[in-house]
Amino acid sequence: MLDEAADAARVEVRATLLSLAELEAETEAAERRILAGALDRLEVVCAELDKLRPPILTDREAGDLYRGRQRSAVSSKL
Repeated sequence: MLDEAADAARVEVRATLLSLAELEAETEAAERRILAGALDRLEVVCAELDKLRPPILTDREAGDLYRGRQRSAVSSKL
């Protein structure tokens, strides 16, 4: 009788461990889906922020832009 109860308990423990392993795998898969979705949204937000930021100019581009503004100011005074 004790052996039967012990065997039944072992079977129940194994079934519970298997169920826990399945739940853990499902949880990890859900976490990966959630993180992938969050990463996609983050990439969209970063792209939108990049549109709002002024461009970073090289020294040459900044100089050309500055000289162009100087010429415009001189032309408008004439």
